[in-house]
Amino acid sequence: MSHNLCTNRILSAVVFILLGIVLLFFPNATMILVCRIIGWGVLISGIAALIGAIRDNNGGAGIAAGVVGMIVGIYIIARPDVLASIIPFVVGIVMVVNGIMNMTTAARNKDVFGHRYLPSLVGGIVTVLFGVLLLCNSFYAASLIVRFIGLGLILGSVSNLISMNK
Repeated sequence: MSHNLCTNRILSAVVFILLGIVLLFFPNATMILVCRIIGWGVLISGIAALIGAIRDNNGGAGIAAGVVGMIVGIYIIARPDVLASIIPFVVGIVMVVNGIMNMTTAARNKDVFGHRYLPSLVGGIVTVLFGVLLLCNSFYAASLIVRFIGLGLILGSVSNLISMNK
């Protein structure tokens, strides 16, 4: 391996290990920071839409879109925890609906598949339970996901460093 490529891989692994440590030990602060960055992006986009609508004389719809974007951006900046909890909440709803559909399908196909319907039924029940868990504690679930990502970055980067020496 060339010297530059080796140096780049080592530097990349170290950066990802450090990022993984931050995600692992400071998941809530990381989520809040990311949500605030998203909020600033939405705010700036709303301002740009408002300026564009006024400049191009687009009328009410463009102005309304710009103002709504600005309000949403300001809200996200002020309350980033709301955005951080929305994603796991939506995933929880999808999991509950999907689990109920799986249980219904398993019960409907009980006569066709005999005892083989049980894994589908159990899977549906487990899916509903995890979905309810996400719905009940969305912010903690998001924090846990960030920690898993951090752990994955650390383990993957350490693995990359170990494999480079062989």
